[in-house]
Amino acid sequence: MPKRTYLSYSELHVTGKCEVLLSYDLGRLTLDNSIFNISLYGGINEYVAAAHELAASDLHFIPAADRVNVFTRNNGDMHFQGAINHSEYDRLLNAFKFSSGLDVADSRVSQDARLSMPTRDGTLFLRVCILPTVHGESLTLRLPTKDQYTSFVDLGMDSEQATLFEEAIKYGKGIVLITGLTGSGKTSTYYATLRFLQNYGMKIISLEDPVEQFLDGVVQVEVGEKVGFGYKEVIRSALRSDPDVIAIGEIRDEETARAVINAAFSSRLVIATMHSRDLSHALRRLLYFGVLAQDLEATISFLIHQRLITLRCNEKMYRTAVFAVKDGAISCSQPFLGELTSLTYDCIRRRLGNYSHFGQEIVRIDGDLEGIVFGHI
Repeated sequence: MPKRTYLSYSELHVTGKCEVLLSYDLGRLTLDNSIFNISLYGGINEYVAAAHELAASDLHFIPAADRVNVFTRNNGDMHFQGAINHSEYDRLLNAFKFSSGLDVADSRVSQDARLSMPTRDGTLFLRVCILPTVHGESLTLRLPTKDQYTSFVDLGMDSEQATLFEEAIKYGKGIVLITGLTGSGKTSTYYATLRFLQNYGMKIISLEDPVEQFLDGVVQVEVGEKVGFGYKEVIRSALRSDPDVIAIGEIRDEETARAVINAAFSSRLVIATMHSRDLSHALRRLLYFGVLAQDLEATISFLIHQRLITLRCNEKMYRTAVFAVKDGAISCSQPFLGELTSLTYDCIRRRLGNYSHFGQEIVRIDGDLEGIVFGHI
């Protein structure tokens, strides 16, 4: 992470239509490797630029009693990058709040937003999350991946899974449900799916909270639950706009789940993401949300579950996703749900075996799949 040099005053500069602060002089940072021009990038930009250059997926500021610790997450692990004092952190935190449109004065509630930040190589779209703690507000920045996925195979699907998925979304109706744990790459799969569908002359309406990537040709709507513009209201309006595809950033609650089912009954293709630990757990969560079993069986056309793994090849570590997919009719019966659980682990175990066969070492498996490697599952 950058070394710190201190100046005697503070300025905030906003240029043109740019959404982000370009300079934050007090507590300005200097990069060791001089990747970025100091005259162009202020403190908040340089923290993000340094983390992105390290290929970090997250940047964390975690307050302690006498300092604020700075961590990055690389290949699934937290790495300590240094500490800053509380006064410097308060200035940086306020700069992040200001630039992302959050309430600078309120430190008692959690807040989250999207932030776009210009860099030498283009614009980064970040997710900002602020959480009150006993030692002050913690700040987490979710960083975009440096990889550009041009196909579903690039994401980590095998060729058979990719073919099944492409056929399902090109010609199918109903719900395509992308599931996984937090940080498993669901958002990357979501946007790769929308980019793929753009090639087939479809009108796509994407409902997101917040919008994380801008896609030309896709109607992207930012949902605002706090102002009464939730998924239920937006889905109803989107259906009147003659879409071929409705995409929902995340099914979080009962209201959204039922709205997604209603959208699928309108004969549109519905793409949605949801947190789950395996394929069967996705259906169990929807049942818990109050969706009727017969409605799930009538609308869900394709299920995806994904996990991130860390591999080492020739001393270089990298991350990729492994997938389990279920195409075609589903059932909410207990025997079928048990089969989906087995399918999840069988698909992932087989994929891991392929990596091992070609000489790649499995360093880490996110979630509860470590038992596959050690023979416990």
